[in-house]
Amino acid sequence: MFPDLLRDDVFRLETPRLWLRWPRAADAALIANLPQTCLSESASDFVLHAREGNLTGRSLSLVLTPKQRPAEAIGVIRLQAGDGEEAELGFWLGEDHRGQGLMREAVQALGALAFRLCDIDAISASVPPGAEQAARLLAACGFIPAGPPSARRHLLPRVRRPAGYGATGTLATAPSSAIEAGLALE
Repeated sequence: MFPDLLRDDVFRLETPRLWLRWPRAADAALIANLPQTCLSESASDFVLHAREGNLTGRSLSLVLTPKQRPAEAIGVIRLQAGDGEEAELGFWLGEDHRGQGLMREAVQALGALAFRLCDIDAISASVPPGAEQAARLLAACGFIPAGPPSARRHLLPRVRRPAGYGATGTLATAPSSAIEAGLALE
């Protein structure tokens, strides 16, 4: 699902305040703090499996680090191949870094990248009960509730533009999602 460009551990994605990079063994201390709902294995196994998924292109798992401290992991974000032409989003941010818009920045950047480089029609995310802050984050990034309320599933569809849309008449000039409309990749 994910192209070769993303399958090299030197890949990193830049946002105004963050680097999103492949997880390293040194990140296991942060990963060990993930809630059990996110982590069904040891932190070191999580790093190994995340790197394997990145390498094979089945998923893209990245660690969030502040630009000024790139060795300090503060969160994790992941896109995984889902059903059909859909990718599933998961994320977690350390408590000390919440409420600053950092995860919103990461979700927007990774979503824009995925819609530009991958042949997907939508990104989905599920929110566990009681995680209203995560639901608000997804809504702020353009995700819409999908399915019954009990499913707590959110969807960000790709916006398809008619041929000729944009100044040059190509689809590449048009944003492909609500996320991409608000973010320019450099």
